[in-house]
Amino acid sequence: MKPIRTQGFIQNVLVLAGAIFLPVFASANNPGGFTTLVTTAVTTGTETFNGHTDHFLDNGILRAEITSSGSVESLKYLKPGTDGTPKANGTETVSQSGVNFGNHTAIYYYWYPDGNGDCVYLNTTTGGTNTDIVYLRTYNPAADSVVADVELHYMLSQGDSGLYAYLIVRHPASYSANTNNLSISFIQVIWPTAYDTTNFLCEDSYVDSNVRYELTLNGVHQPRNGLQPNFYDNWHTAAVPGMPPEILQYTTGVFTGRTNGKYSFTFDYPKLSTFGMASEANQIGLLYVAGGHEYQQNGPTACEYSGGIGGIITFEPLIAHYGNTGLNVSTNANWTKIFGPWLFYINSQTNGAACWADSQQQALAEKNLIGREVVAQAIKDLGVDPEKIQPQIV
Repeated sequence: MKPIRTQGFIQNVLVLAGAIFLPVFASANNPGGFTTLVTTAVTTGTETFNGHTDHFLDNGILRAEITSSGSVESLKYLKPGTDGTPKANGTETVSQSGVNFGNHTAIYYYWYPDGNGDCVYLNTTTGGTNTDIVYLRTYNPAADSVVADVELHYMLSQGDSGLYAYLIVRHPASYSANTNNLSISFIQVIWPTAYDTTNFLCEDSYVDSNVRYELTLNGVHQPRNGLQPNFYDNWHTAAVPGMPPEILQYTTGVFTGRTNGKYSFTFDYPKLSTFGMASEANQIGLLYVAGGHEYQQNGPTACEYSGGIGGIITFEPLIAHYGNTGLNVSTNANWTKIFGPWLFYINSQTNGAACWADSQQQALAEKNLIGREVVAQAIKDLGVDPEKIQPQIV
């Protein structure tokens, strides 16, 4: 059977009698943010970007520039109805300079205490309308703490406005010679968003609308779906005596004197499938879409922070804060696990709230429809024949 085009994330996989069954439900948006309006085939290759060689993925809607270590240093989006190409005419969504922004200049990863800094390009695979670029961190006992090989995958499909990503973590039994267990405190994806000297590309965070916290405007506590301090105000801050260093007080702008920090953006991860930032002014949304949560640990009340605090959107496929347990695998185990996929989803609507509403529909699409090619190779790596994937009507 020829593999079909990706239809979203795999969720609630049930292994029974040697076959994998996946639930199929009704849906709204198309998986991947697919649209029939752009029919450009995915192109890939290498080019010079910022003075070094990157691999790129381009489908006429998105263009991703991926460094030799697997960080996404540019993700451009061509809004619907805009002439040209994403490379020449697209909106940049990733921080480019890092000045007064902690030198954040790319989407990058921690599998703590290590990260993707020593990944290397492995290969590119094209199947149907999908192209998958793979980077590999091979465990080096002299340099690495996490006793595992880590594959980092990016997949772009024709017509999609989202870039899929997932990780495969492998601990072969032969690594028992290193005597240490495989231990990962957490896995974190960090998306530093684009900005100019004053503003972030997106001025509003979108996590949920029913929680208000310490940030106030004109005496009113703000919801976590709403206006955030701009770029300029975010680097004009002061420490708060007696508070954790992540809690800062603003010294300029409409939030002068107020405090804010990442701990205000805590929620039960399995309850939310999408979050990020969006803009009224620029009519664009930058959002993670998690789809399913079956690869995450600590159960349905696993609590973690995320959102768009300070222009940085974080996502944790492996949760560790707030008393959650990380990952620990015996040194003699032959063990493999897939984390993800998730979607770096970019959309354009009339306002930020509409972008947020659309991302919720996108999460439904990813959650409810069958995914094939985006994880077919990963399923093979687990020793399961992807030809046995079958839909289960529920």
